[in-house]
Amino acid sequence: MVEVLSGLDGRDEPRSHHETRSCNQSKCKGYYQIPQWYDEFHRRGYDVAREPEIFDGIWVGTESRNFDYRDGPGYEIGYNAYFNMRWLGSLGSVGGGWFDSERTTPDTFVEQARHTVLGGGKEIVLWCYGRMLEETTGTEPIKGTPVLDMKALKKELPGLIQLAGIVHDKPIKGVHLLKPANSEPYEEDWICSFLGTIGVPFVPAHEIDEQAKSAVFAVQVLKDPDFPEALQRLLNKGTPVLITDGLEKRLTSYPNILNNPKLTILKVGKSPRQLLQLSREELKPIRDSLLAPLEVSFDAPAKVELYLFGDGTFVVDNFNDEEVEVTLVLSRLSATRKALVLPEGRGNLDISQNGNSLKMRLSPRTLGAVEYHNS
Repeated sequence: MVEVLSGLDGRDEPRSHHETRSCNQSKCKGYYQIPQWYDEFHRRGYDVAREPEIFDGIWVGTESRNFDYRDGPGYEIGYNAYFNMRWLGSLGSVGGGWFDSERTTPDTFVEQARHTVLGGGKEIVLWCYGRMLEETTGTEPIKGTPVLDMKALKKELPGLIQLAGIVHDKPIKGVHLLKPANSEPYEEDWICSFLGTIGVPFVPAHEIDEQAKSAVFAVQVLKDPDFPEALQRLLNKGTPVLITDGLEKRLTSYPNILNNPKLTILKVGKSPRQLLQLSREELKPIRDSLLAPLEVSFDAPAKVELYLFGDGTFVVDNFNDEEVEVTLVLSRLSATRKALVLPEGRGNLDISQNGNSLKMRLSPRTLGAVEYHNS
């Protein structure tokens, strides 16, 4: 179930869940509210390695806003919300997410909600009631379009509740994506937000999983002093691994790692944002290598996200402003069923099946959830 609540606090910042209590005569619960700055927590006074253990649960900032707005911080793309939810969920118990209308349009506002639900959020809190009543019509100044946003969210809410039911209690499946708690990103700030846009389903984690079928590592992993040895063990087992060029240059004293045929280098060039410019042809070998052990193949342009839930559900999400055609191949595929398309009534998902292969046409800014059976 998704509940949409509005904060009634009039202060400039969201009321901290340090202060929020659910009380009766015998027991109070305290919840830890954490913003979306996952690569800056350690710089801003958060210790997400230890603090979640103190509280009964975590509430996560899932603001992604309009990524293309002028003079923005450069990381608030939609997948930022999903990654923050799932990654913090590996560190503690996540109850829900919260976001606002700042620098949003109706499309980007409801996309924040979709990522919150995909991230496993059981509730959504909106910040805040007073701002949601302001009649502004553009992304500058910062206020966005709150009244239009709320109309779009109200229309989308039944679909969000349905989406929550589709993904509820289904484990996420995909490629291991490691970011240790309180780790320094160096020149690769927010890279996890952009990796999600290359069409690879990820399982965010704060500790290395040496049983992973495939893995992606950015420079943040060097927070763990034992990482190079763990990486060597993964490669020795034949695990396909992708590392960034920022990590590559810090591993030059490990030639056995860098010369391993199972290792691929992703050229980030100190600008994770440029991953959005990778062509379909450039993305294909990256996906093919990482998804082969999962018996999955995906062909799509950039800014099309793929999520795998359990053994019979996937979600594709098109964040492009134009229609896209994508192909997904699943092992032993038999029947499929469109479970949901968002926005309802405006979004469109066409599917044609040929054996284990699904060809899909997805309209702009559209999410499609599909349930399937293995033969």
